[in-house]
Amino acid sequence: MTQLRELLDQKRPALVRGWLDRTLATYSPEASRFFGDSKDKFANPVGQRLAEGVEALLDELIAGADPQRLCELLEPVIHLRAVQEFTPAQAVGFVFGLKATLREVLGDTLQEPGMRSGLTDLEERIDQLALYAFDIYTVSREKMYEIRVEEIKRRVAGLMRRSGMFIEDVDEDPGA
Repeated sequence: MTQLRELLDQKRPALVRGWLDRTLATYSPEASRFFGDSKDKFANPVGQRLAEGVEALLDELIAGADPQRLCELLEPVIHLRAVQEFTPAQAVGFVFGLKATLREVLGDTLQEPGMRSGLTDLEERIDQLALYAFDIYTVSREKMYEIRVEEIKRRVAGLMRRSGMFIEDVDEDPGA
């Protein structure tokens, strides 16, 4: 892994850019262009969060992939993608874009002796990252649906109050 890690450190800027480009390609062409071009974190919070997330995740994967830290880094990116109109596969699929980016950027050097086992270890960490991403996505969507249900309940209760059809809690003791 040492030889591969040195190569990854050397090619880090190209890996970050390639993975970010693949991630941005999951959006519409207009959104992808805006998220990728605008560097102002206030004008472009989505692009900024994606760029920071991809870079930090790559660094952690190269360093050894502490599961707790990976989840902390992955959470803001997945929360973002969970509220957007992505299917679960689309929301977490960007993780696998790193594998394609590795092959594209590192090319034939991956065939050199000693690289195969390091690459296998790294790809296993990427697969594990995708599983973490799916777990985070599921929790995020669940929370989002709970918020929607509570909002619907509030609206219905308000409509019932305004229409005079509101019934007090049935749990209350009528004789009290």
